[in-house]
This record gives sequence, structure tokens and C-alpha cells, in this order.
Amino acid sequence: MSILNLALKGVSLQRNKMDDILEDIFKSKNTLEEIRLAAEGNKQLAIQLRKSIEEVQLELRMVRWNTQSHSKALGNNAYFYEGMSEYYLSELLRYNYAFRTEILYKHLELKKCLDENEMPRDNINRYLEKSNRYNIAHQRIRRIKKRITSTKSKEILFYIDGSVRDQGTENIASIFGIMIYDDDNRLIDKYFSTLEQWITAIKAETMAFFTTLLMIPPGKKCTIYTDCQNIINNYNLLTSNIIVTTTRDILKFSNNNAIWFNIKDLLEDQMLDIQLVKVDAHSHDILHNQVDKEIKDRYGLEYNLANTLVKYNAEQYRFPLVWNGHLVEMNIRWFIRLITRVEGLEKFLNLNRNKRYRSLDVEWNIVFLYLNKQEKEEKTFSSSKYIEKQKWMKVQRLIEEIPTIEQLKKSSYDIYRDFRCVVCNKKKEDFIHVWTCRYNRKKMKFIIEKYVERLRLFLLEKGIKDVTTKELFDLGVFGNRFTNDKLNFVDLIKGIFPSQLYKFILGKLGNNQKNSAVDMRINLLQYVFEETKIQIWGPRCELLNRLEKEYGITKQNKKKPDSMFLEEKREEITNRPICFNRRYEFLEGVRDGVLLVFFYYFTLTLVTVGKVLRV
Repeated sequence: MSILNLALKGVSLQRNKMDDILEDIFKSKNTLEEIRLAAEGNKQLAIQLRKSIEEVQLELRMVRWNTQSHSKALGNNAYFYEGMSEYYLSELLRYNYAFRTEILYKHLELKKCLDENEMPRDNINRYLEKSNRYNIAHQRIRRIKKRITSTKSKEILFYIDGSVRDQGTENIASIFGIMIYDDDNRLIDKYFSTLEQWITAIKAETMAFFTTLLMIPPGKKCTIYTDCQNIINNYNLLTSNIIVTTTRDILKFSNNNAIWFNIKDLLEDQMLDIQLVKVDAHSHDILHNQVDKEIKDRYGLEYNLANTLVKYNAEQYRFPLVWNGHLVEMNIRWFIRLITRVEGLEKFLNLNRNKRYRSLDVEWNIVFLYLNKQEKEEKTFSSSKYIEKQKWMKVQRLIEEIPTIEQLKKSSYDIYRDFRCVVCNKKKEDFIHVWTCRYNRKKMKFIIEKYVERLRLFLLEKGIKDVTTKELFDLGVFGNRFTNDKLNFVDLIKGIFPSQLYKFILGKLGNNQKNSAVDMRINLLQYVFEETKIQIWGPRCELLNRLEKEYGITKQNKKKPDSMFLEEKREEITNRPICFNRRYEFLEGVRDGVLLVFFYYFTLTLVTVGKVLRV
């Protein structure tokens, strides 16, 4: 049997380039049969032919053998192909030879038509959407690119910037801008545009950088000036010769993942000659300050600016992740965690007991930071009985499940059915009554006054001297009487922090001291928790323990099943009214967060009718 037939029947082929000996064979022989006969007459030629056949590149799907012994027989780099005909191999060898010798290229009169350097990709059409026949942003970018191409300047300077206004509100707006100069600092053109979804300052800066790359023509040396360190870091990562950036790495970016996939594709274009320069924000760089000024001047006139619609068409990210029709532009694990947290919060807000908070402004991020505060052993992954008990008691207060008399009746109705408030012995003791009982009014008044004074001293330490006690009381959040239409001190006891007080403190300190303001609020909530525990809840529990001893109530009695609870309480539970007013459904908090606000450490805004609740 010939060597060629052996190659066809054994079909153990490796993926390498064809040896040069095949070129001489094809010049003198026209068919595979003639090649086979020539090989049989010459032993050396047969060896070389066999070697050449084994090195042909075969882009076929591998068919694995079913038995375990076959993998050992073929070796590590061997493959088994089924149903291969001699005619197919003949055509494969002939076409391989034709393309290796560039037959088509040599016979064309215009060789440059196959030169990739002469046929650059149209990145503007590839990465930008056309919402209609004449998209202003699309055509404007194309016109600017042509103008840069026609300029005689050897170096082009790009100054980019972006900003956001009214962040966290329904009136949020974002504009990014690009100003282009020649090497003599003469203005060539400028471009300004708006953003719609996932609006953040970093996204505005990233969009400015991405749009700049679309404007750069081949053959021009360009320098891009930006004040965004995030762009510098990601650019250095994507262009590093040491680190290979994979799809997984880019998906781990905290935001704007899909845009950075497009940027990575553009940066791999060898015809781009760019350099990034970091400038300090609001420094003495006149040209960069000019971009910032022109962006601010365009706020209020956003309707005159077109939105740059991006088409996510990167080779490395062909199928972007979408949630409810919105592209996910943040770390995927963070987004999944965010959805889980928002879903839990919406279920919490939909409870009847929390119907007030669907229409009242609450700083939920402060609430959750307060719940997780660890006064002792400040380590994230460590816990103790003290920390567990602290958090357990805070959660009990938040959901109004502290062991009051009315709460104890749910588990031991036979024992506590005739009990009333252990302090006044007149009214039913529920969560609200514990703090508003007439016998605790003096204690509550003392705690409130001490709380307000503590807040005033906190502000005084930060250099805020014009705050008076009367000004703080006028905020209306320190009242001891419980009402459904406004927040009061009972809500502070639960750990609920009013947005009105949040805005007051932040307005006094300024936006540049947000971290200090957050720490101050958490410490104030912690103070309320400890003081009410010592002065009100602790003495109340001691009185209850005395009553239980007088009546001979033991732990064993509390564990006994009730005989009357189900019968007497079934009708009350089934007929309890359910409030459907402003209930949250279908994770509308995440949807509104995508459209209206930014995500920062899983902070988003739930928008209701006329109100904004921060999560």
C-alpha cells in the first residue's frame, strides 16, 4: 500500500505548515495520482511527501474515539478524522499551495486592493448606532475625523472631560466634551454629547475617550489629555506587553465594561498612534479648564446636544449581558448581588408594617451601614457573641419584633393574654408604646435633647459654628409622638435615618466630607440604640422578669403549645387589611437606578411618585 493511502487510511495528521518539497511536486505533476506514483519510485521523495502531508493544516472538527485506548495510540498531538476522501485531500493540498504562493495576488493588476493597510475599517459605522437616516452625533464625528485628516499638523491634541449634575435625582444629566487642537494649540473642532443610561462621571469620561478614538485618523500622532485616573489605569492595562487582558478581566471592571471592550478593539488597531497624559482636575491647564467650562455652560441646553449611541460590536464581547432590555455596564457579580439586595429591600418595603416608608424619604444606605457596624473587633470576617447579639437586637428593632407583651402573645397567648404594659399597666404594650409610654416621656425627652446636643458638637468639631439647637429641632424629626405622615424619633430608635436630616448635615459639611458625614450619622444611630437600651428597654425587661417570677412563669411554661391562640386570633389575622399603596414590583428599583442614578457600592435610588428613597 502506498504512503499516501496509508496517510489517508491511518488519518493521523498533525497541524503544521506544508514543506517546501510540495511546491516542486505541484509544478511538475497535475494530479494526486501522479504525485503518488512519483513518490513510489523515489524513496527519499516518498519520505518527504509523507512528512509534507502530515504537516498540512486541517481545520476540521475533531471526532473523538469512544474507547480509552485510542488516545494512547494516537499520542498527544494526533487527531482522528472520519470519512476523508482522497479527492478532498487533493483539493486541500492544491488550494493550500495556491494561497501560499499568492497566485491570486500576483495575477491582479492592482495589488494594493488586497493591502490591509490601504483598507482601514470604518470604525464609526461599526461602533455607533444610527437612530435615523441622519444622526447628528454620527455625522458630526465623521466630519470631525475628516477635518483632522486634512489638517497639516503632525500632532493632534485632544482635551477630554465629562461631568454629572443633579446626581441621585430625577433631573440627573451628564455631558462629556472633546476639544481638538493642532500642534500650535489652534482649535480644530469640538464635540459635546449627552448620556442616558448608567449615568456616572466615570462613564462620561470613558465615553469621551471612546469617541476620541473614533475621531483619530491613521497616520496622525495624537495626545489625549484627561483628568480621569480610571481611564489611565484601564488604558495601561489593555496596552500592557506583560499582562494579557482576557474577557474575564474586563468583565471585572467596576463599570462601563461593554464600552471598554470596544475600546480594546480600537486600541489593537496598529495604525493608531496615541499617548495619554494625566492632568490634575481644575489645575492651571488652560485648555483642559476650557473644556470643563464649556461643558458647564451647556447644562440647561441639553436638548441641543445629540446622544452618542454606541453599538457594542467588539470581537471579544459579541453577546453583551442584558437585563430587562438594559445593557449591564458594571461588574456582573456586583450586579447580581445588587439585584438580590434590591429584591430583599422591596419585599421589606412591601410589608404592611413598613407602608409608611414607601412614601417617606429614608437614607437606606445609612441604615444598612448602621446594622453592620461593629463597635468591637472591627474586622470584616470576624464575629463574636457580642457582635451577633448587637446585630440581632438592631434587626429586631428595625422589623418591630422586640419581645413586647403583644409580641409574646403570639407565641404564649395562654400566659400573657391578660398582661398589659409592664410600666403603666394600662395600655397594650406594642413596639410604639414602649417608647411613647407616659412613664417614659421624661427619659425620652432627655435622650432626644442629648442626641441633638451631641449632633451639634459633632458639627462644631468639623468647624460648623453657626448651628443652634433650635435650628435642629425645627427639622421636625425629633418629635416623640408617633405619626404616619412624617418621621420622628421612634424611627431613629428603629435605625431609620431621615433624608431631611441627612441633607441638613451634608449641606453644613459640604460634599467633600461625605465620609465624615456618614460616620457621624452611624455614630448617632448607635448612640440612640445604646441609650434607649440602658434607660428604657433594660429597666422594662427587669420589671417583666419580676412579674414572671411573681406569677411563677418559667421557660418550660413558655415552650408549651397554646390552646386558644389559633381560635381567637385566626379571624383577626385573616381580616387584617393589606396596604397595596405604592408597592414595589418587578425590581423597579434596579430599573430606575439604571435610568436615573449611579451605582456606588450597591447604592441606588428607588423612585416613587413625588418621592425618592435611597437604597
